Amino acid sequence: AREVLFELRKAAKDIGNLKEDNAQLKIEMGSLKAMLKAQSETKHNRTEDLEALRKKDEEILVLSKQLSKCEVELSNEREARDEIEKSFKEENELRIKLEKEVEDKKKIDDISGSGRKLERTNSDTAERIQNMAIITKIE
Repeated sequence: AREVLFELRKAAKDIGNLKEDNAQLKIEMGSLKAMLKAQSETKHNRTEDLEALRKKDEEILVLSKQLSKCEVELSNEREARDEIEKSFKEENELRIKLEKEVEDKKKIDDISGSGRKLERTNSDTAERIQNMAIITKIE
């Protein structure tokens, strides 16, 4: 009977130890599940972050292409502006030159007294100035 009692106590002790071990395993399993869940969420977040980065890279590429086009267009516009300014300057110089010619001819005609020749020269010069103004407006 003592031996049976000893065996029963030993079995009860083993069952108690098993219950403790079982409880510890449950706790460890719970913490492992929590770790796996956290890793899964982190992986999911990384995937979302990588996708967002990929989209931003695509957007940067598109904007870079647009910027390059705008820079080329700006360069072309600057060249066109420079040509127009040069043309305007040349036309302005020509106008000044023509006005000076008219004044010089007027002075010469006033001195020489040929009024008819002055009228013809003035009308020719005025006509040239008008033509230049029309050309300037067209351009």
